Amino acid sequence: MDKYLQALSKYANDKELEWLIDHFDLYKSTLIWPDDLPPLATFGMNKFKQSFHNFYKEHLNNYEHELINNERKLKIKTTANNV
Repeated sequence: MDKYLQALSKYANDKELEWLIDHFDLYKSTLIWPDDLPPLATFGMNKFKQSFHNFYKEHLNNYEHELINNERKLKIKTTANNV
């Protein structure tokens, strides 16, 4: 099974915030993230990768968050977790 489809299928079984944290590295694989600049979605994604990217971004926007560009990390401000 495609890793992006597999991650989407796990969403129903996990809590949203935990799912976002657990799948941040997979989300990063859908990005071009130049040094010290904000990330951009990669081009030419297959349908599963594109679906995952859009789904992740939509659900991430449910939380106040910060993408730490120089470290390529995520800080969700509702928790103390940095991923």
